[in-house]
Order: sequence, then structure tokens, then C-alpha cells
Amino acid sequence: MSPARPRGVLPCRPALLAVLAVMAAVTVTASGITLTVQDRSVAPDGTAVVTVQVAGAQDLGGIDLVVGYDPSVLRFESAATGSLADRARVSVTQSEPGRVHLAVASPRTLSGNGPLVTLTFAAVGPAGARSGLDLSAARAVTIDGEYVPVSVVNGTVSVGGGGLLPLSPLGAVAAICTAAAVVAASRTRRA
Repeated sequence: MSPARPRGVLPCRPALLAVLAVMAAVTVTASGITLTVQDRSVAPDGTAVVTVQVAGAQDLGGIDLVVGYDPSVLRFESAATGSLADRARVSVTQSEPGRVHLAVASPRTLSGNGPLVTLTFAAVGPAGARSGLDLSAARAVTIDGEYVPVSVVNGTVSVGGGGLLPLSPLGAVAAICTAAAVVAASRTRRA
């Protein structure tokens, strides 16, 4: 018979395993990539070219994702690789309106930050219509076949350009940094 444990005290081994599991999850998340869809405004019956940016890519061999959009506002036209994936190939499958599956594969590693793919949409909705560009089922794999965690920042296309688009979190940070640099530069000139 084992000695009684004081109430509320966990055995050491399960507590240690729980702590290690949390640490491993944090470590994996910190080494992932971020895919960001740029916000765009387009004239009625116009064409919107939207870039999907990647940040934190390191030795990637491929990225697989689904782009969701409102087919009453946009019609998917095409996809092309961006400058970060200049030697990669992009495969496009559209099984239903409003969803496009993209697979980007490269014979050499993709590393760094920059444009992964550009998507072209035709505006079919009326002025004032908006469509989210929502990334889902995003997966990334290294050239060695290891999966990499992916986080996404979705975007919006607005038809008519009448209103201001909300900034994505990365766009907001860029705007704040730019404003801070302008203020600092103006203070330096006055001194």
C-alpha cells in the first residue's frame, strides 16, 4: 500500500509531463510561419490583385491552403507565385464557387519574408460590397518533410472604394511605426 498523498498535491511525474507539454507547444508555435492576406479596394467590374505574404519561412518546400471568399462579390480568376517563391509552382483547384485550393511547391527551399502568391479576382458585386479573403486548412512543410505551424491574418476586398478598410494587425503595426518615424524625424529637424 502506498503512503497517502496530502490533498491537492499532484504526483511529480504527471505535473512535470504537463509542464513539458506546454513548453513544447510554445516552442513549436514560436517557430511557425504567418500568412497574411492584403486588404484591397477595387472599382465595380474591376480587377483586384491580392498578395498573400509569408513571414518567418525557413527551409520550406511547400505550402497548402484554401482561400474562401464571397462569390456574389468576387470571381476567382488566377493565381501566380510571388517573388519569394519565384521558382515554385502553384497548383489551383476550384471545386466550388467561393473556395480555391492552392498548393505551392518549390524544388528549392523558401526562406524569409515576402510575397508567396498573388491572387487575381474580378469584382462582380455592387459598389459597397465586401468580401473576406479567409485562409483555412493552411499547412506548411519543410524541404525535409517536417510540418511547420501556420498562423493566418485574413484580408478583405471592398468594391467601390467608398469606405476605409480596416487594417490587418500587421498593417496597424506598420502604420504606427511609420507615424512614429515621421514624428521622430520632424522633432529631429526642429532641433
